[in-house]
Amino acid sequence: MWAVSIVCVCIGLALFKPQMNRRAQLDADLAALKAEKEEAKKTWQAARARLDWLKSDPAYLETWARDRLDLAREGETVFQFSPTKQVGG
Repeated sequence: MWAVSIVCVCIGLALFKPQMNRRAQLDADLAALKAEKEEAKKTWQAARARLDWLKSDPAYLETWARDRLDLAREGETVFQFSPTKQVGG
């Protein structure tokens, strides 16, 4: 009687072990996807905040446009400095 019970338990474990491994893999995949989702959410929130800032603050919009598009006001001189290599450094 005990031998039959032990055999049944072993067969049950043998059948369910691959399913348990698969479940563990799916749980790990789910955790990775949740982390990726959180990262994307943070990126989206930052972009959304920047867009709101661009819409609501004309001074920020002007500064951003001037920096990104190399724009200048009329009569203004823009100086651009590029990094240089040091010789013999």
